[in-house]
Amino acid sequence: DNQDALAHFTKALPAIPGSNRDPDRLTVVAITGVTALTRMTAFQMDKFGDDWPARVIGPDLAAADITHASNEVSFIPGCQTDTSAGNLLFCSKPGYMDTLTASGVDIISLTGNHQNDFGLPDALTSLQLQADAGFRLFGGGKNMAEATAPLFMEHNGNRLAFLGANSFGPVQAWATADGPGAAPLDLDALTASIGAIRQSGQADVIFVDVQSEERYEISPLPAQRTDFNAISQAGADVVTGVQAHSPQALEFTDGRLILFGLGNLYFDQMWSEPTRQGIVAKHTIYNNRHISTQLLVTIIEEYGQPRWATPTEREQILTPLFRASYWE
Repeated sequence: DNQDALAHFTKALPAIPGSNRDPDRLTVVAITGVTALTRMTAFQMDKFGDDWPARVIGPDLAAADITHASNEVSFIPGCQTDTSAGNLLFCSKPGYMDTLTASGVDIISLTGNHQNDFGLPDALTSLQLQADAGFRLFGGGKNMAEATAPLFMEHNGNRLAFLGANSFGPVQAWATADGPGAAPLDLDALTASIGAIRQSGQADVIFVDVQSEERYEISPLPAQRTDFNAISQAGADVVTGVQAHSPQALEFTDGRLILFGLGNLYFDQMWSEPTRQGIVAKHTIYNNRHISTQLLVTIIEEYGQPRWATPTEREQILTPLFRASYWE
C-alpha cells in the first residue's frame, strides 16, 4: 500500500545522491581590493579597536577557503597615525593585523607602492611580522627572488599558484637583488614563470595580481589592458588589478577572466561614491578548474568600515561596470 511504498522510499532516500558535485574537491578563493590601514582608517581603528574595519564583512570574507588581501602598507612598530589629507607616506601599527585576522586572510599580495615608504629596514620588519602572524606572502618580499617567486597552495586537491607584480612603481617601491619591495613587472619573466608552472604541473589554476597605474575611471588604461591580456594569454586563469581605488571593467580572454580593478576594501577614501565601492571576487575552483566567479559589492562607511551593498546598490554599481566591460 501507500504506507509501505512511502516507508520503502524513505529508507532508500539517503542512498540517492543529491548531486554529482563532491564538496571535497571544491575550493572558494576570495580576492579583494585595496587594503591601506592608515590615515583616517587608522584614526578610527585607534578609537574603536584594531579589528574595527572587519566587524561587518570580516566573517563573510573568512568563510572562503582561501582569503586574499592586497595590503599596501607596511606594519611598523612605533607608527604614528597621521590623518592629514596630503599624507602619502603610509604606515600601519602592528596591531592592525587584527583586521586581517578577523577577515580570515590567508594570503597577502605585496604588490603595492607604499611598502617601502618608511625605508628598507622597516619594510623588512613588516615582512617578518606578517610571516610570523601566519600570513603567506607573494608579489613582494625581502629581495627580487622572493618577490617574484610563485606562492603555491593546495586545498581539497586543487593546486593553485599566486603571482604578483607592480608595473607603476615608483622605482623605490620595487624589490632589488638584495633589497625589499614589490616585484617589478617584467612581462617576459612573468609569462615565462606562468609557462614554467604550466609545464611542470605544479599548479592547475594560476592567479596573477598586478599593481598598474591608478585611474579613477571605470575603463582601464590602454597599456593596462595590453599588459593584462598578455598575462592572461600566457596562461593565467585570473588576472586582477589591485591598484584601483574604484571598481573597473572586466574582460574574458579565451575563456579566462581579467578583472581590471576591484576598488577599495579597507581604506579611507570617502570623497566620492566610486572610491567607497569595492568588489570581492569569489572564485570557485572545482577539480582543478576555475568554474565560476561571483562579484560581491562593498560600500565603505565611516572612513574604513565596509558593508555589503543592498541589492539595489549592487545593481547600480555592477550595471555600468558590465556595460564598460569587454565581452567575447
